[in-house]
Amino acid sequence: MIGTINPRDLEIIVTNEADLELTSDDAVMEFIFPSLEQWEVSQSLNFYYSSHLAIEKKGTLSFQVDDLNLDKNNSLRISLELYNNNNANTRVEPNGSSFFVTFKEGVQNRTPIGTLTVKIRKNASDIYSAGMYRGFFSMNYTEMN
Repeated sequence: MIGTINPRDLEIIVTNEADLELTSDDAVMEFIFPSLEQWEVSQSLNFYYSSHLAIEKKGTLSFQVDDLNLDKNNSLRISLELYNNNNANTRVEPNGSSFFVTFKEGVQNRTPIGTLTVKIRKNASDIYSAGMYRGFFSMNYTEMN
C-alpha cells in the first residue's frame, strides 16, 4: 500500500458582523450615512484561517483603502482599525494596516486572526454633497517563510 498525506494549503476566511462568510462575490461594503450634523459609521470584518500545515508559517495580511469620493471636491476620509482580539498568533503594529500572523502547524479550523473595522466620520463643520460615494479597498497576503 502507498499513501500520501499532503498539507492543506492555508485558507483565509472572512466574515461580516453577522458572522456570515464572505466570498469574492461579496466585494462591496455599503454604508448608510445618517441625516445628522455629526456622525460616525463603521463595519467590521472578522478574519480566520484554516489549514493543516506540516510546519508553521508566518505571513502578513495587509489592507489598503482609499477615501470615498463623489468628485474631486467631495471626499470622505476612511480610517482602518485592526484588532488582534487577544490572539497570541497575531501581531498588529500601532496604527498599522497589517496583521502579522503565525500560522500554527497541525490541523487548524477557523482559527481567529483578528478584526478589521472600517470607519467613516463626519464632523459638524463638514459639508458634503448628496450622491453615491465610491472608494477602493484591497487585501494582500504575503508569506514570510
